[in-house]
Amino acid sequence: MATLSGMKFTLDWLFSWEPVTIDNTLGLSLMALWGTVALISVAFITIVVGRSKLAWDFAVTVHLFNLVFCWFYTGRFPTNLWWWFLQIASCLLMVGLGTYTTRWRELRDTFFEGLVDPEMGNSKSSDVHNPAPTESIALQEISK
Repeated sequence: MATLSGMKFTLDWLFSWEPVTIDNTLGLSLMALWGTVALISVAFITIVVGRSKLAWDFAVTVHLFNLVFCWFYTGRFPTNLWWWFLQIASCLLMVGLGTYTTRWRELRDTFFEGLVDPEMGNSKSSDVHNPAPTESIALQEISK
């Protein structure tokens, strides 16, 4: 981003809460980058963490570490409301999407495996539980 914007990269972009603002392009760019990193982290949660019960733990831990790093790097507790808004939004995004994607991945193998025959395009269990159409018509005629 520094190369594209023609600015010199500094560690303040990573470890300081002060540049995060909506007043300039740098602050908006940092917010957009943080949102992109949150989405990439959702993929990381899904693939590496893999458990829906651990998704919130990972997301909150990442944001707590970020709070501590920013606090020690600047020497002051973060007071920028836009930084706090960004952290809360990012954490909610990571927890929500991370929980959803890990649950989807966990349940996909358990409940959906073997339900559809890839060659026929229909359910394997439909032949066992559902009578053939001719049998159900014959049973209806007999009952009349």
